Amino acid sequence: MRKWHKLLERQLRKYWYGKYLSSEMSTLLKAINESYQFYDRDHVLLERAMELSSQELMETNRKLQEELRFKSLAEEKIREKDQILKSITESLREAVYRSTPTGGLKFVNQAFVELFGYDSEEEVLGIPPEKLYAYPEKRKELLKKLTQKGSMKSEEVLFRRKNGTTFWGLLSSMVSYDKIGNSFFDGAIIDITAQKQNEENLNNANEMLRKTNAELDKFVYSASHDLRAPLRSLLGLISLMELEKDKDNSVHLELMRSSILKLDHFIEDIIDYSRNSRMETSAELIDFNELIEESFQHLKYSPLALRIKKIVETISNEPFFCDKRRLMIIFNNLISNAINYQNPLEKEPFIKVEINTTLENSCIKIHDNGIGIDAEKIEKIFNMFYRGSSNSTGSGLGLYIVKEIIDKLNGSIEVSSSKNNGTTFTLTIPNHPPVASNP
Repeated sequence: MRKWHKLLERQLRKYWYGKYLSSEMSTLLKAINESYQFYDRDHVLLERAMELSSQELMETNRKLQEELRFKSLAEEKIREKDQILKSITESLREAVYRSTPTGGLKFVNQAFVELFGYDSEEEVLGIPPEKLYAYPEKRKELLKKLTQKGSMKSEEVLFRRKNGTTFWGLLSSMVSYDKIGNSFFDGAIIDITAQKQNEENLNNANEMLRKTNAELDKFVYSASHDLRAPLRSLLGLISLMELEKDKDNSVHLELMRSSILKLDHFIEDIIDYSRNSRMETSAELIDFNELIEESFQHLKYSPLALRIKKIVETISNEPFFCDKRRLMIIFNNLISNAINYQNPLEKEPFIKVEINTTLENSCIKIHDNGIGIDAEKIEKIFNMFYRGSSNSTGSGLGLYIVKEIIDKLNGSIEVSSSKNNGTTFTLTIPNHPPVASNP
């Protein structure tokens, strides 16, 4: 039997062994034999192909597993970094945020929520950013600056909390971009309200020190002159009296009295100024009629006071509580000025005091028909040692002290006057009734 495929040969031996095979059958068996051989060859090739494919698949799978492992490690690192970043931002005292040019806030940390007085991060993210600014136009200005420069540092901005109160914040921010080019504004805000207050207090203290130094220089100069002038007059008068022992010295004595009174008034003004600067304010129930009467009694020894008609009108809807000593200084100075600068040509000179008291304040008007004040001098009358003319007999401290006391009491003073038409001083002083204590 010719060489056949082993499987076909076994079949032939079983059924055709020793028998005659026709040519047609031989051709058929030959074709079947070839198909078996082709099958074996293809099967070997297939097995090889499958083996190669299996190896490639295993290699591919190995690489995929490796990539997945690296990806898992990368994701873990990202989660760790996110956790670290979150921990840092949440532990920062600075208010950290991210916003977009048009979409508003995208992220805020807990410090931001607490600084602006909101209840949660979600609540803050749900409000328009301009509501966080005391002046919304300020945000537009900052956005424009940030867009142009790309960053900004230490901008002092007045912000608004949820409850409407404001605070000063130091804002720093920069523009950042994501992979597809979207822009963000990342920044931080530090509460500097306390620093601003300290800075303001320091500026006020420096200004007060500057003012005090300037006033001290002026005070030393003027005080030395005003203190020495009466003393020199006394010395001169004493010398004349010694030369004129046998003559009537009543005129000299009167001049001496005038110099002593002038010196006494100046010293009294200095004491009033010193007391107002050093003493704390107090509050007691004020009887205006009694206070005004006491002030006029204090000035009754002035010869000019005898001509003045006193008019007092008080409307007290509420009891008034204030610093009595300081009020007395105010009345003494203003009434004294009205007496000293009365119009000698006026037949009926008067001083009219009007008082209207409410729960909030007391409005006091002191009006006279004296010689008045020139318009160009009105703005200077509250300056230290200012005298309206060379004929002024006062120290130049009176109205300055009045203005200082009014400031100390948190009040205000206005003056209206014109030459030969009298003067009106209008004072508004806060009422400080005692706070009722709990039973």
